[in-house]
Amino acid sequence: MQRLAQRTRSHPGDGIAPEQIVHYFLPRAFAEVGVDEMVDDVLRHGQAFAPDLVLFEAFALAGPLVAELLGVPSVAHMFGPLPPIEAVEHANDAVSPIWRAYGCDVPGWAGMYRHLTIQICPPSLETAQVPTGETLYLRPVPLPIRSPQATPLPIVYVTFGTLFNANLDLFRLALAALADEPVEVVATVGHAHDPAQLAPFPVNARVERFIPQAELLPSCSVVVHHGGAGTMSVHWPTAYRR
Repeated sequence: MQRLAQRTRSHPGDGIAPEQIVHYFLPRAFAEVGVDEMVDDVLRHGQAFAPDLVLFEAFALAGPLVAELLGVPSVAHMFGPLPPIEAVEHANDAVSPIWRAYGCDVPGWAGMYRHLTIQICPPSLETAQVPTGETLYLRPVPLPIRSPQATPLPIVYVTFGTLFNANLDLFRLALAALADEPVEVVATVGHAHDPAQLAPFPVNARVERFIPQAELLPSCSVVVHHGGAGTMSVHWPTAYRR
Protein backbone atom coordinates (compact mmCIF):
# COMPACT_ATOMS: atom_id res chain seq x y z
CA MET A 1 0.00 0.00 0.00
CA GLN A 2 2.93 2.34 0.64
CA ARG A 3 4.25 1.76 -2.87
CA LEU A 4 0.81 2.35 -4.34
CA ALA A 5 0.40 5.54 -2.28
CA GLN A 6 3.62 6.92 -3.74
CA ARG A 7 2.01 6.73 -7.17
CA THR A 8 -1.32 8.24 -6.21
CA ARG A 9 0.02 11.10 -4.01
CA SER A 10 -2.86 10.33 -1.68
CA HIS A 11 -4.65 7.39 -0.09
CA PRO A 12 -4.98 4.60 -2.69
CA GLY A 13 -8.58 4.20 -3.76
CA ASP A 14 -9.69 7.51 -2.27
CA GLY A 15 -12.96 8.55 -3.92
CA ILE A 16 -13.58 5.17 -5.56
CA ALA A 17 -17.19 3.96 -5.47
CA PRO A 18 -17.64 0.90 -3.20
CA GLU A 19 -18.62 -1.36 -6.08
CA GLN A 20 -15.33 -0.50 -7.81
CA ILE A 21 -12.99 -1.18 -4.88
CA VAL A 22 -11.98 -4.67 -6.04
CA HIS A 23 -11.64 -3.46 -9.64
CA TYR A 24 -9.21 -0.82 -8.41
CA PHE A 25 -7.12 -2.72 -5.88
CA LEU A 26 -6.87 -6.21 -7.39
CA PRO A 27 -4.87 -5.22 -10.50
CA ARG A 28 -2.90 -2.43 -8.85
CA ALA A 29 -2.11 -3.45 -5.27
CA PHE A 30 -2.43 -7.23 -5.33
CA ALA A 31 -1.28 -7.96 -8.88
CA GLU A 32 1.26 -5.41 -10.05
CA VAL A 33 2.71 -4.36 -6.70
CA GLY A 34 1.91 -7.42 -4.57
CA VAL A 35 3.37 -10.01 -6.95
CA ASP A 36 6.55 -7.97 -7.36
CA GLU A 37 6.89 -7.70 -3.57
CA MET A 38 6.28 -11.40 -2.90
CA VAL A 39 7.45 -13.53 -5.78
CA ASP A 40 11.21 -13.66 -5.14
CA ASP A 41 10.86 -14.73 -1.51
CA VAL A 42 8.06 -17.20 -2.24
CA LEU A 43 10.09 -18.73 -5.06
CA ARG A 44 13.19 -19.00 -2.86
CA HIS A 45 11.26 -20.80 -0.14
CA GLY A 46 9.50 -22.96 -2.70
CA GLN A 47 12.78 -24.07 -4.23
CA ALA A 48 14.06 -24.99 -0.78
CA PHE A 49 10.88 -26.78 0.25
CA ALA A 50 10.16 -28.55 -3.07
CA PRO A 51 6.35 -28.75 -2.58
CA ASP A 52 3.92 -31.00 -4.42
CA LEU A 53 1.60 -28.04 -4.96
CA VAL A 54 1.27 -24.35 -4.11
CA LEU A 55 -1.79 -23.31 -2.10
CA PHE A 56 -2.44 -19.56 -2.21
CA GLU A 57 -5.10 -17.20 -0.95
CA ALA A 58 -7.01 -15.80 -3.91
CA PHE A 59 -5.35 -12.38 -4.11
CA ALA A 60 -1.81 -13.64 -3.35
CA LEU A 61 -1.07 -13.80 -7.05
CA ALA A 62 2.59 -14.70 -6.61
CA GLY A 63 1.27 -18.19 -5.87
CA PRO A 64 0.34 -19.31 -9.39
CA LEU A 65 3.54 -17.85 -10.86
CA VAL A 66 5.70 -19.69 -8.35
CA ALA A 67 3.75 -22.90 -9.01
CA GLU A 68 4.50 -22.48 -12.71
CA LEU A 69 8.20 -21.95 -12.02
CA LEU A 70 8.32 -24.98 -9.71
CA GLY A 71 6.39 -27.13 -12.17
CA VAL A 72 3.62 -28.06 -9.71
CA PRO A 73 -0.16 -27.47 -9.62
CA SER A 74 -1.61 -24.40 -7.92
CA VAL A 75 -4.67 -24.27 -5.65
CA ALA A 76 -6.54 -20.98 -5.17
CA HIS A 77 -8.33 -20.70 -1.83
CA MET A 78 -11.14 -18.15 -1.93
CA PHE A 79 -12.08 -16.13 1.17
CA GLY A 80 -15.50 -14.95 -0.01
CA PRO A 81 -17.38 -14.55 -3.29
CA LEU A 82 -15.38 -14.80 -6.50
CA PRO A 83 -13.90 -11.44 -7.50
CA PRO A 84 -15.51 -9.70 -10.48
CA ILE A 85 -14.43 -11.18 -13.79
CA GLU A 86 -13.39 -7.77 -15.12
CA ALA A 87 -11.12 -7.19 -12.13
CA VAL A 88 -9.38 -10.53 -12.64
CA GLU A 89 -8.91 -9.76 -16.34
CA HIS A 90 -7.22 -6.48 -15.43
CA ALA A 91 -5.08 -8.34 -12.90
CA ASN A 92 -4.05 -10.71 -15.67
CA ASP A 93 -2.76 -7.77 -17.71
CA ALA A 94 -0.99 -6.37 -14.65
CA VAL A 95 0.97 -9.55 -13.89
CA SER A 96 1.76 -10.37 -17.51
CA PRO A 97 5.07 -8.43 -17.58
CA ILE A 98 6.20 -10.13 -14.36
CA TRP A 99 5.44 -13.59 -15.78
CA ARG A 100 7.33 -12.62 -18.94
CA ALA A 101 10.31 -11.52 -16.84
CA TYR A 102 10.54 -15.15 -15.70
CA GLY A 103 10.20 -16.45 -19.25
CA CYS A 104 6.54 -17.48 -18.89
CA ASP A 105 3.28 -16.43 -20.47
CA VAL A 106 0.46 -15.79 -18.02
CA PRO A 107 -2.21 -18.46 -18.67
CA GLY A 108 -5.20 -16.14 -18.18
CA TRP A 109 -7.07 -15.02 -15.08
CA ALA A 110 -3.68 -14.02 -13.59
CA GLY A 111 -3.14 -17.76 -13.10
CA MET A 112 -5.74 -17.72 -10.32
CA TYR A 113 -8.06 -20.44 -11.62
CA ARG A 114 -5.56 -22.51 -13.56
CA HIS A 115 -5.86 -25.81 -11.70
CA LEU A 116 -8.06 -26.09 -8.60
CA THR A 117 -10.18 -23.42 -6.89
CA ILE A 118 -11.49 -23.95 -3.36
CA GLN A 119 -14.71 -22.02 -2.78
CA ILE A 120 -16.15 -21.38 0.69
CA CYS A 121 -18.90 -18.84 -0.08
CA PRO A 122 -22.48 -20.03 0.57
CA PRO A 123 -24.26 -20.71 -2.73
CA SER A 124 -26.96 -18.18 -1.82
CA LEU A 125 -24.32 -15.41 -1.91
CA GLU A 126 -22.23 -16.58 -4.87
CA THR A 127 -23.41 -15.20 -8.21
CA ALA A 128 -20.42 -16.16 -10.41
CA GLN A 129 -18.75 -19.37 -11.55
CA VAL A 130 -15.09 -20.28 -11.79
CA PRO A 131 -14.31 -19.75 -15.49
CA THR A 132 -11.80 -22.59 -15.87
CA GLY A 133 -10.16 -25.44 -14.00
CA GLU A 134 -11.72 -27.55 -11.27
CA THR A 135 -13.69 -26.42 -8.23
CA LEU A 136 -13.91 -27.84 -4.71
CA TYR A 137 -16.49 -26.58 -2.22
CA LEU A 138 -15.19 -26.48 1.31
CA ARG A 139 -16.71 -25.57 4.66
CA PRO A 140 -14.13 -23.82 6.86
CA VAL A 141 -16.09 -24.87 9.96
CA PRO A 142 -18.40 -27.83 10.65
CA LEU A 143 -22.15 -27.65 10.32
CA PRO A 144 -24.19 -27.16 13.51
CA ILE A 145 -24.25 -30.37 15.53
CA ARG A 146 -27.98 -30.31 16.30
CA SER A 147 -31.24 -28.89 14.97
CA PRO A 148 -32.32 -25.34 15.92
CA GLN A 149 -33.64 -25.20 19.48
CA ALA A 150 -35.97 -22.72 21.15
CA THR A 151 -34.72 -20.99 24.32
CA PRO A 152 -36.67 -19.13 27.04
CA LEU A 153 -35.17 -15.85 25.85
CA PRO A 154 -33.76 -15.14 22.39
CA ILE A 155 -29.98 -15.62 22.33
CA VAL A 156 -27.94 -12.94 20.56
CA TYR A 157 -24.42 -14.01 19.63
CA VAL A 158 -21.78 -11.29 19.15
CA THR A 159 -18.51 -12.10 17.37
CA PHE A 160 -16.02 -10.11 15.30
CA GLY A 161 -13.88 -13.00 14.16
CA THR A 162 -10.11 -13.18 14.55
CA LEU A 163 -9.10 -9.83 13.03
CA PHE A 164 -11.73 -7.20 13.76
CA ASN A 165 -12.00 -8.38 17.35
CA ALA A 166 -8.97 -6.23 18.20
CA ASN A 167 -11.30 -3.29 18.82
CA LEU A 168 -12.88 -4.13 22.18
CA ASP A 169 -14.94 -0.95 22.03
CA LEU A 170 -17.14 -2.70 19.44
CA PHE A 171 -17.97 -5.35 22.03
CA ARG A 172 -18.63 -2.71 24.69
CA LEU A 173 -20.99 -0.94 22.30
CA ALA A 174 -22.89 -4.13 21.48
CA LEU A 175 -23.16 -5.20 25.11
CA ALA A 176 -24.38 -1.77 26.17
CA ALA A 177 -26.92 -1.61 23.35
CA LEU A 178 -28.41 -4.98 24.32
CA ALA A 179 -28.20 -4.56 28.10
CA ASP A 180 -31.85 -3.60 28.56
CA GLU A 181 -33.30 -5.86 25.89
CA PRO A 182 -35.21 -9.07 26.78
CA VAL A 183 -32.47 -11.29 25.37
CA GLU A 184 -29.49 -13.34 26.47
CA VAL A 185 -26.20 -12.13 24.98
CA VAL A 186 -23.22 -14.37 24.28
CA ALA A 187 -20.02 -12.69 23.09
CA THR A 188 -16.70 -14.29 22.11
CA VAL A 189 -13.61 -12.07 22.06
CA GLY A 190 -11.01 -14.55 20.77
CA HIS A 191 -8.05 -16.29 22.36
CA ALA A 192 -5.93 -13.12 22.34
CA HIS A 193 -8.26 -11.22 24.70
CA ASP A 194 -9.30 -11.69 28.32
CA PRO A 195 -13.07 -11.43 28.80
CA ALA A 196 -12.35 -9.62 32.06
CA GLN A 197 -11.28 -6.63 29.96
CA LEU A 198 -14.97 -6.02 29.26
CA ALA A 199 -16.11 -6.37 32.89
CA PRO A 200 -18.45 -5.54 34.43
CA PHE A 201 -20.84 -7.28 32.07
CA PRO A 202 -24.55 -6.49 31.80
CA VAL A 203 -26.60 -9.02 33.76
CA ASN A 204 -27.93 -10.55 30.54
CA ALA A 205 -24.46 -11.10 29.00
CA ARG A 206 -21.89 -13.90 28.98
CA VAL A 207 -18.43 -13.25 27.53
CA GLU A 208 -15.99 -16.03 26.58
CA ARG A 209 -12.81 -16.31 24.60
CA PHE A 210 -14.14 -18.98 22.25
CA ILE A 211 -17.19 -21.19 21.83
CA PRO A 212 -17.49 -23.60 18.86
CA GLN A 213 -20.07 -22.06 16.56
CA ALA A 214 -21.38 -25.48 15.56
CA GLU A 215 -22.50 -25.90 19.18
CA LEU A 216 -23.78 -22.38 19.77
CA LEU A 217 -25.59 -21.35 16.60
CA PRO A 218 -28.56 -23.77 16.80
CA SER A 219 -29.69 -21.89 19.93
CA CYS A 220 -29.20 -18.38 18.53
CA SER A 221 -31.91 -16.11 17.20
CA VAL A 222 -29.54 -13.35 16.04
CA VAL A 223 -25.84 -13.21 15.19
CA VAL A 224 -24.05 -9.85 15.26
CA HIS A 225 -20.86 -10.26 13.22
CA HIS A 226 -18.57 -8.69 10.64
CA GLY A 227 -19.37 -10.99 7.72
CA GLY A 228 -16.25 -13.13 8.11
CA ALA A 229 -15.88 -16.31 6.07
CA GLY A 230 -16.15 -18.70 9.01
CA THR A 231 -19.27 -17.17 10.55
CA MET A 232 -21.03 -16.74 7.22
CA SER A 233 -20.28 -20.27 6.04
CA VAL A 234 -21.50 -22.00 9.19
CA HIS A 235 -24.39 -19.62 9.87
CA TRP A 236 -26.24 -19.56 6.56
CA PRO A 237 -27.65 -23.15 6.57
CA THR A 238 -28.81 -22.69 10.15
CA ALA A 239 -30.51 -19.42 9.34
CA TYR A 240 -32.24 -20.77 6.26
CA ARG A 241 -33.59 -23.79 8.11
CA ARG A 242 -35.05 -21.51 10.74
